[in-house]
Amino acid sequence: MTEPIAVTVLTGFLGSGKTTTLNHLLTQNHGQRFAVIVNEFGEIGIDEDLILHVDDDVLEINNGCLCCTTRGDLDRVLMKILDRRDDFSRVIIETTGLADPAPIASTLMAQQGHRYFYELDGVVTLVDAHHLLDQLGRSPEVPRQIGFADVLVLNKLDLVDDPEKLAEIDRRLKILNPGARIVRTEHGNLDPQILMDIGGFDPRRLEANDPIFGPDDDHGHSHEHGHDHDHGHEHSHGHEHQGHAHKDHDHKDHGHQTHGHEQTHGHASEHSHDHEHGPLGRHEQGVYSISVTEDRPLDGSLVDAWLRVVVQMHGDNLYRMKGILNVAGLDRRCVFHGVQQLVGAEIDRLWKEDESRVSRAVFIGRDLDVDMIRKGFANCVAQSP
Repeated sequence: MTEPIAVTVLTGFLGSGKTTTLNHLLTQNHGQRFAVIVNEFGEIGIDEDLILHVDDDVLEINNGCLCCTTRGDLDRVLMKILDRRDDFSRVIIETTGLADPAPIASTLMAQQGHRYFYELDGVVTLVDAHHLLDQLGRSPEVPRQIGFADVLVLNKLDLVDDPEKLAEIDRRLKILNPGARIVRTEHGNLDPQILMDIGGFDPRRLEANDPIFGPDDDHGHSHEHGHDHDHGHEHSHGHEHQGHAHKDHDHKDHGHQTHGHEQTHGHASEHSHDHEHGPLGRHEQGVYSISVTEDRPLDGSLVDAWLRVVVQMHGDNLYRMKGILNVAGLDRRCVFHGVQQLVGAEIDRLWKEDESRVSRAVFIGRDLDVDMIRKGFANCVAQSP
């Protein structure tokens, strides 16, 4: 069987720098052979001197890349470029500034034809560092695009010289998507490697890609971060710098900060450890993440029913979900990954002898029912024989 072609979705709000970034990819000699799918050629503005050949909806660029236009029909273009699959190694699909990346992800994950030929590798969201804080309060597309991302590219850092503003930007990004990798750049000058081998939809790489699924050091209590406080859980992230990023700010290690914990007691709190990443106020327009853990084995049928209810209740408001589960009776981990109403699960590797068999799950979306998710997860615990 032929290996599927990896696909990266590149999104970001109006003015975030997607056009500049794509122009770099299509004109610089980086040694990669991308097929870049855009809405209209005119939006990219490729110099005619760089175009070797024009074939209807496909431009052949002299750096080895192809540029294709969808004209509103992504399915058609994806099938058409299969005739030239030997000419490129990866597909990059650009969304418009107001577009939701979910339909593209759904197209690649749900349609049988595309699933055979293509494999969704990840969603990369460009963020305008200069305007982000204002955009979060007035443009619902911005937190949505951030919530979907596997990689957040913080662009236009040359326009932000206030350390406090940078710290607030970091805090907001982690509230919206605490597991995303953050890369910093200026002028859309992005290393092409950032768009490759993301593994954002590979359940087997959850631990490597998302710090939420790293070693857990405390299951003895349950933390709830409420709607009334402007604070957030900040996980340690290795921030990467592209281009001419600021050297006078240390972005390598942000401490794990918690504020105003309300400790709960009872059966569930003895074993579970739940996080709701806030604030949940108007600035993030109801978009946030919820992570839950459980150190007791889970009943697989109850987990399946719980996930179905979560998906049905939240629909398109549930952007991303992923988890590693310890299912009773299995010596292997069960992993799941989902976008909106599409959820995939598989049996993963064997649990290691020295590994803590803790179930972890994270949900990112808008106006999530925190109590339903948290209590439903706790109710999935397998009954003792």
